Amino acid sequence: SASRRCNSIVYVPSRKQCQLTAIDLMSFASTDGNEEMFLGEGFNQDQLSEVVEADIRDPALVQTLPKGIGFVHDGMSEAERNRVLALYRDGVVSVLVLPVGMTWVVDNIKAPLVVIMDTVSFDGREHR
Repeated sequence: SASRRCNSIVYVPSRKQCQLTAIDLMSFASTDGNEEMFLGEGFNQDQLSEVVEADIRDPALVQTLPKGIGFVHDGMSEAERNRVLALYRDGVVSVLVLPVGMTWVVDNIKAPLVVIMDTVSFDGREHR
């Protein structure tokens, strides 16, 4: 349904959590029986797979993007980050996962649904 495909942003505490959350969402869609649940209207996995394989190097991103789930973090190359953000802005990818620290770095992204999973992280070196 159209309501399930509205753009959504999910904020997580770390870049590792970006990847894990995107994979969890992909797994949810698969077990729900609708692997294209988060893919934009009018697009299919095959079309997006060709673009992803040409431009994306991160193995997790190669798996999640064709399902309509993207993530960005500060450890990615700028070209890769810009490609994911462009896919999100164009409505191809409907879920974008990013660390809370990138809130002010990423420009021009909008979503009617914003989820803040958690913004607190544990730093074992500082014991806090």
